[in-house]
Amino acid sequence: MITKEEKLKIIKNCSIFANLKEEDYEKIVNLAEEFDYKKGEIIFKENEIADAFYLIVKGKVNILKEGENNQNELLAEKKEG
Repeated sequence: MITKEEKLKIIKNCSIFANLKEEDYEKIVNLAEEFDYKKGEIIFKENEIADAFYLIVKGKVNILKEGENNQNELLAEKKEG
């Protein structure tokens, strides 16, 4: 589990959160939850209603599109940051 200070550092280094006020960073850190996923585990599927925002802190995530005959097409690979 990462500390509050580590979460704050990660969020401040994420370009999408650039130029926020310090109190806004604190709000985000207080709302942030940490999840661990195993290799091959599905985090969410296409067309599901979005209810979260994910930051990759460690490891990588493959973005796949399910095609015909349940064949997955690799669209992108995202790494930490």
